[in-house]
Amino acid sequence: MVSTGKSCSSSFGSKSEVSNVAGPEIEEKLVRDFTEDDGVDIVVAKFIKGLQQNGLRPLSDPRFESTMKRIRSFANADDATSIPETMDLEDFKRALSSNMVFIQQTLSGNLIIPEWRQFTDIITEIFEACKGETGGEVANFSPGSTKAALTAKGKPPEDKFAVSVCTVDGQR
Repeated sequence: MVSTGKSCSSSFGSKSEVSNVAGPEIEEKLVRDFTEDDGVDIVVAKFIKGLQQNGLRPLSDPRFESTMKRIRSFANADDATSIPETMDLEDFKRALSSNMVFIQQTLSGNLIIPEWRQFTDIITEIFEACKGETGGEVANFSPGSTKAALTAKGKPPEDKFAVSVCTVDGQR
């Protein structure tokens, strides 16, 4: 890790309180945001994209494993990794049942960073502004990472710069 001595900050709203039980508004949101034009069947890809736009990765996040397994069980294919294009609303709600409260929190903007797209845009701006910075020193609070961060000449590689974010809600 290289420290340049520069700091940037931004504030986003605080986490809202959320009920422990998913309410009827989740069904309305599912119908409004994720159905086909007929307003009947849920388009599964739209739902997955909705979670991804909130910083979640339902296809690889262990918290969604059972939900995705139930969704996949509705696919008309021999492939266990296949995802159905659409699902009946009642079947879809049953598939989501074990994660309904978390999904409602997500789709209602009640994760720790409610405006994920805005947040990632700011992180991208910070990254772009700082990626050319070559000053600073390798942090020495972790000997293993310090050694890994240095080149054979004992200096940090000037072409290596990255930013990683993962929130307490698993947004990444």
